[in-house]
Amino acid sequence: MFLLHPAILAVVPVLFLYSRNQGQASFTDVLRPAGIALGLALLLLVLLRLALKDWQASAIIVSSVLVLFYTYGRVVEALGGSVAVQVVVGVAWLAALALLCAFAVKRRGRLQKPTAILNTVAVTLAVLTLAGVVLNAGESKPAPRPRETEVAAAASEGERPPVGELPDVYYVILDGYASNESLQEFYGFDNSDFTDALQERGFYVTGSSRSNYLQSRLSLASSLNLEYINYLTEDLGADSRRAGVLNAMIEDNGLERFLRSRGYRYAFFGSNWSGTKSNRNADVSVTEGSWLKGEFMTSLLKTTALRGLVGEEEGLYTREGVLRAFSLIPGIREELDGPAFVFAHIVPPHRPFLFDRDGNPAGGGRGSWRESDRYIEQVMFVNGKTLEMVDEILERSERTPVIIIQADHGPMPVGDPEGIADPTPEEAALRSGILNAVLLPGGEGLLYPAISPVNNFRVVLNELFDTGFAVLDDRVYASSYARPYDFRDITDLVLKQGSPE
Repeated sequence: MFLLHPAILAVVPVLFLYSRNQGQASFTDVLRPAGIALGLALLLLVLLRLALKDWQASAIIVSSVLVLFYTYGRVVEALGGSVAVQVVVGVAWLAALALLCAFAVKRRGRLQKPTAILNTVAVTLAVLTLAGVVLNAGESKPAPRPRETEVAAAASEGERPPVGELPDVYYVILDGYASNESLQEFYGFDNSDFTDALQERGFYVTGSSRSNYLQSRLSLASSLNLEYINYLTEDLGADSRRAGVLNAMIEDNGLERFLRSRGYRYAFFGSNWSGTKSNRNADVSVTEGSWLKGEFMTSLLKTTALRGLVGEEEGLYTREGVLRAFSLIPGIREELDGPAFVFAHIVPPHRPFLFDRDGNPAGGGRGSWRESDRYIEQVMFVNGKTLEMVDEILERSERTPVIIIQADHGPMPVGDPEGIADPTPEEAALRSGILNAVLLPGGEGLLYPAISPVNNFRVVLNELFDTGFAVLDDRVYASSYARPYDFRDITDLVLKQGSPE
């Protein structure tokens, strides 16, 4: 009798996780863990066969190990995840494994029926999982070719200043960095020392900037393409969850294409988050690197008996990756032949909270946005590293560069992330209020207190290249993670709460 169940049960949980996250994970994210799991399962099967002299008994033991391994993390999480829960579930799972092993060994030579049942169950699970992959295949389809926007048209038109006269351009995203007003009102923290220091260095620090969208993927896809992306509702449907479309818009963005058409070279600093995990268009790419610490692998490990090995920093970013980015950004232009466009997605101060104000490790788990002390500690750390980075960039630049230091959104004000689709005025103000600081030599008069990310580079490119891009209305749109393209205009709701001074 064919022993299908160990091989199937080794890979089905990986495929199941992929089927639920096709818009955010790539199929290559699946191949490594699935291949490793399959290889280890087959190795264990062979070793047990050598010991027990029975393929069916060995296969049942392997499948028992796999089922208990893959379900441990989910059960622990469902029961609250405390240390006591982990111990109780661990003991129960070991006891169950011992009983199943004893059964398989005792029934050697008489396991045809259990084997047939396990094969049937495994094949059924495989069919259902593959059906889910097929049904959700639309979520992982690439984005359609970029629209013919005014930015795209301008990339092939207009005069091109001599490359030697062009300033370097830095676009630094500090994820989840709240506005000064939000920091004061909701966290009781006066951030004026930092923003004053930026102003002393020539930055225009906006007083009332709001993110155009309340999710990172939407916000970056919009700001990097210099346009609102509400047209995706019609293109994809309000029910779509195709995050892969936004990932593609972030990677193949209009800003990079425009600047490259003017002679710029592109340096990319990414994170472990799927939206900025890598960029194939970059001339130089600095990423977190290890696939073991990526979003998909971290999510998978947390469902298994290895969940305790996943450190606090695994997932969105690592301490080492953040420190490396701050260190390398100022000198990266020396690796580029031509004026530099540098994009950096620095996840802090977004949680997990891994830094105290001095950069020391901060324990205590992933944390909540409501843990004001931990959030502010990480804000203070980011402040210090950002000023160090800016000072070194300015010191190493022959010509004053353009630098935009901006958040993609503010902190999450509600316990349930889906609540951001229908926020109260206070919640909308906190989530949309962002840091937005722009160093634009000679163009300070073009900036204004409420400028939002969608307009940042419209103003910058108008100043540098006389592109004549229209400055759009500054609007704020909310949507849920389950229905990211079902947009609701909450601009008036935000204004009801009041704007920072």
